Amino acid sequence: MNERYHQQIILPSLGKRAQERLHHARVIIIGVGGLGCPCATYLAAAGIGTITLCDGDTVTLSNLHRQVLFTEEAIGQKKVIAAQHVLQRLNSDIQINILDEYVTEETVSEVIHDKHLIIDCTDNFRTRFIVSEEAARKNIPYLLAANFQLEGQLALFAHTASEPNLKQLFPQLVKEPENCNQRGALGPVLGVLGNLQALEAINWITQQPHRLENEWLMIDLQRYAFERFSFGNKIVILTMSKEVTAQEFERKLNDAQCMIIDVRQPGESPTVEFPHRLFPLNEWPDWAPELPKDKEIILFCHSGIRSAEALDILESEFGLDQVKHLKGGILQYEYYKQQHAS
Repeated sequence: MNERYHQQIILPSLGKRAQERLHHARVIIIGVGGLGCPCATYLAAAGIGTITLCDGDTVTLSNLHRQVLFTEEAIGQKKVIAAQHVLQRLNSDIQINILDEYVTEETVSEVIHDKHLIIDCTDNFRTRFIVSEEAARKNIPYLLAANFQLEGQLALFAHTASEPNLKQLFPQLVKEPENCNQRGALGPVLGVLGNLQALEAINWITQQPHRLENEWLMIDLQRYAFERFSFGNKIVILTMSKEVTAQEFERKLNDAQCMIIDVRQPGESPTVEFPHRLFPLNEWPDWAPELPKDKEIILFCHSGIRSAEALDILESEFGLDQVKHLKGGILQYEYYKQQHAS
């Protein structure tokens, strides 16, 4: 073992004890696609003792530009079987188990049973909700990554006490976001995110001091910008009473007594045409004190996560109590507009 893993064992933050933790770990990777392939590759190489791959899909030609475990010879094969073959050849000292199936409400309990960490590499919210809720019930840590074009998100739900699960953070999501086949995907972007999942899995298993824990990492790979924040109970409880729906938001756009603020980074998509101010979340110490206290303020971001964090900051640190945020973010508002277009 020492020769194979020597380069990581000699890292001051790891060592032999951490390597033993990796060897005894049991993780499941749900989804063997653009995220799951790089994640599985580096976890296998790092010596995770037991890795279970779960996916019911088959390899196609259109997968190959981003799902780097597969070659042209694997087209038509089941993903989990093709991936198992490659990973077992990469590291014969570990156990690679496979589940040739999609996760459902009926199967999720058995699928994640006895795992130390769940790594969600799927691309649809229905599966994510099913898995995260069951993970919360079983108190199993849940590591999620998601991609939108050149952007990504990484989150770790510890599920050790009463922290929120994924569905509690997005309780009103009514539109299933587009998948890679609809919105496009760039292989290296998914590779970065999948490798970050692998890194965070190692950090969690070996209990590194700066690991994510009930935190969200927002990643913009067009501008190489990273934002990290907590989604603890305080934010979830606070924002439930401070949210505005897409319909309410539409009405507020023409209200002179209301200031609309975008807390995203400059140039983030989708762009908006309605009047608003752009105050990125990471620049708040500069501009937050200048906000009016006699107007209602409504914040929005991509999906509602950053605006919830901003709302908490404005209330707790700057004493502004006329602040709300757009539930579901600009994605939810765009969907509302599509549904009500004449």
